[in-house]
Amino acid sequence: MKREAPLKYSFLILSWFCFGCSSKSPEQPAPAVSEPAELEWSSPEEWGPLGVGALTMEWVDSRGKEMVAEVWYPALVSEEDERDPYPPLGLAGDAVRYAEPDLNFGPYPLVAFSHGYGGIRFQSIYLTEFLASHGFVVVSSQHRYNTFLDLNDDRLLDITVQRPADVIESVDELLRRVGDEEELTYGLVDGDEYAMVGHSFGALTSMMVGGGVLDVEGLVMRCSYGGGRLCGSLDVLTNEMLADHRMTDPRAVVTVPMAPGMWYAFGSDGISAPGLQSVRHPLVLGGDADGVLDYNQEIYPSFEYMSSPKVLVNFHDTGHYAFSNMCDLAPFFTSECDGVEGGWSDVAEIQRLSRTIVLAHIRGWMKGDERDQAFTASEWLAGNMDVTVEAQ
Repeated sequence: MKREAPLKYSFLILSWFCFGCSSKSPEQPAPAVSEPAELEWSSPEEWGPLGVGALTMEWVDSRGKEMVAEVWYPALVSEEDERDPYPPLGLAGDAVRYAEPDLNFGPYPLVAFSHGYGGIRFQSIYLTEFLASHGFVVVSSQHRYNTFLDLNDDRLLDITVQRPADVIESVDELLRRVGDEEELTYGLVDGDEYAMVGHSFGALTSMMVGGGVLDVEGLVMRCSYGGGRLCGSLDVLTNEMLADHRMTDPRAVVTVPMAPGMWYAFGSDGISAPGLQSVRHPLVLGGDADGVLDYNQEIYPSFEYMSSPKVLVNFHDTGHYAFSNMCDLAPFFTSECDGVEGGWSDVAEIQRLSRTIVLAHIRGWMKGDERDQAFTASEWLAGNMDVTVEAQ
């Protein structure tokens, strides 16, 4: 359901003066201020009841780093409004850029998103726009030198230790702007707690921001046995290098790592990960045909070392990129984009299932509506032969 933009009215204020008239203006009644209405619960199976706006934030953060982030929010839009693509690419979704925020039901809870290695801030609009349609504000930081537009492996060490702070600084900047009457985002966000969602390298970032404690000795040990491109840069990482970086945020109260890995960065011995036990309220999504981060070697152990309550969803015949819109951005870069014709799962169906359970999980923890329980993974996906759910 789309919300129609309200009519805008202009009023002409007439001023007049006369000889002998009092210069004191007659007292006018204060304008009535309407209280925001409560947003009715909406089924996670369907697109939400609110329109969606999107905007780009650019600023220099407290580290002196030039930052870019995308923000999605409930907005007053109509079917006729132009759906401009996300710059500088041609990908367009349902969001209307710089649309008027819908404050009728605000302020809204906050979600932060972290993109994958070689991804981009709007790589998972199937999820970020969907969450906004259900009454969330979503902020996605762009990790400089780690997108497909500026990928630079020579800076991978710095990128890894700066990623969590990128997210936290983006949250800080958005919260600053929602308190500024001059900003489009004024009044949009409720409080400062948020849910932390990330894909792939962003899943590692989400586990750090969401409470995980790195102990990079385990990562270095693991890399000494051999590894991919990450080990080529991170085998010189030390715990001392982390001291000056913001790595975790107690405001991140829910964590959703999608296709996670590198669990061994959270333990000193490379064979266990006690640092993952402090990740808060995790929902882990993965595919058992993931060719980037192996399900049994990377995804499942990441889940295994987290503390309960926790949920893992294994999507069968699903690769690494189904939790993103990368197949829309570059449909020929992976065979996963061939879908069922290539022996893979249907990406659109995986996205439908995953966004439903992510919304139910986040909203259930942040807003506590019992109606979301029916759409959590262990309930809603019970009996679905295309997935396996493990809840502890």
